[in-house]
Amino acid sequence: MVKGIGVDIVDVSRFEGVLERHGKRFMERIFTPGEMDYCEGKYRPAMHYAARFAAKEAVIKALGKRIPFKNVEIVRGESGKPGLDVKGYTAEMGYIWHLSISHDGGYSLASVILEERDEGR
Repeated sequence: MVKGIGVDIVDVSRFEGVLERHGKRFMERIFTPGEMDYCEGKYRPAMHYAARFAAKEAVIKALGKRIPFKNVEIVRGESGKPGLDVKGYTAEMGYIWHLSISHDGGYSLASVILEERDEGR
């Protein structure tokens, strides 16, 4: 059963400005070391940071409550499909998470579906 849906969109150029103004301190407060390594290895890191920020915001919207940004890590499976690694009390909620990320025209978008775990599975 679907428990929540969250969507967020980020203007990449605005996010580049945030990264320039607030730099490493901001990034370390929001992103995990794994996320930073991934983004910094890309041609346009800000686009990938923006997508991960959008995904974290979408998680918060799907949950309907604020959680620490670092309780959510955006990971990539072997196939390249993005996924969520939730930590702390967020993980203890026992939900199934579905994530989709896209980039186009200077924007990064993420959508999250939060599904209640069916104990019969």
